[in-house]
Amino acid sequence: MKDYICIDLETGNSKRVSACALGFVKVINNEIVETKSFLIKPVGGHAPLQSKIHGITADDTDDKSDFGELYQEIKDIKSIFNSVLSVPNTISILEKFHILLVIYLLDSFPIIFKPFACFN
Repeated sequence: MKDYICIDLETGNSKRVSACALGFVKVINNEIVETKSFLIKPVGGHAPLQSKIHGITADDTDDKSDFGELYQEIKDIKSIFNSVLSVPNTISILEKFHILLVIYLLDSFPIIFKPFACFN
């Protein structure tokens, strides 16, 4: 696969809907052509363990949108949501976690979204 989007999510605590950061990389013809990242106010705030792992704290996200609000701001970015979502090579436990996180987030907020393809 030469064209795909890879995503990365960080969580603020142990809740699966507590995304505190979203990043993506768009690859076309095996070349990175676009990157974006967003901080998110997580559901349930930040827990010390997760903040220690990724370094994102309440100070970084208190003034940010929650995932539902952020989605409304970014849903029309064609490069993210009209592309194939890919986890290249094999799917590890961590990559399965990211896919499940996306599903839980989309299911937990009042979001209407287009179905997306996900390949490994």
